[in-house]
Amino acid sequence: MEIITFFNNKGGVGKTTLAVNLASYYKTYLEKRILFLDLDPQANSTQSILAEDKWLEIYGPNSIRHSIYYFFEDIVAGDSNIKEGNISINQSDSRYCFDLIPGHPKLSSIEDIFSDAWNKCSAGDLGGFRKSNWLNFIKNKYSDSYDFLFIDLGPSLGALNRTVLLNSDYFITPMGGKRCFNPTQGAEGQANCFLSTLYGSNALKSSSVIASGKCSNRYLRYQYGSSPFDLAVSIKL
Repeated sequence: MEIITFFNNKGGVGKTTLAVNLASYYKTYLEKRILFLDLDPQANSTQSILAEDKWLEIYGPNSIRHSIYYFFEDIVAGDSNIKEGNISINQSDSRYCFDLIPGHPKLSSIEDIFSDAWNKCSAGDLGGFRKSNWLNFIKNKYSDSYDFLFIDLGPSLGALNRTVLLNSDYFITPMGGKRCFNPTQGAEGQANCFLSTLYGSNALKSSSVIASGKCSNRYLRYQYGSSPFDLAVSIKL
């Protein structure tokens, strides 16, 4: 299972929209097994993927489905390992037909815990390393069940996001496309202008970077025979 993370320190650049729709494309057109993890405390991906009548099952006073915060409860309680849990939203409950680990607003409350763990890593503290590498547990647990794990991060350079980027195979940084808008460019031109994609074998230590939407479009075609930006897009002005 490969991990593809969507991150930009600036909000409002279409990160969540791109993450959800690209995951759907991989599932629908490339027939890949997709698990989506919402790690943005705003939980916009979760709200987009699920119908409103499902929200209370996660966020209501008598919730019956686990969010990502459930996995962190043992760490919040002082342990160094994340909690065992199951995928609470399967594709039959998803508007986009892939499995989901929902986000939760409480994610913002655990930033200090991961910041402390990050600092302890430099001192050689084993517990700090375990906490900072929590994503490897998710990867090992579900690697046989899925081809890709898509992760939507919040607009922050905090320790939680750093632990994800450290353990990602690739990360994608959408860039705001307002300055690029030109209705004469066509759908592919808009996509190339809107998306800046960064690829690397290791997200933080990569020496190989692809930094344009056009390159990312070619990459997807090369790897999988097609690209989501090959689809016709109707833009109403």
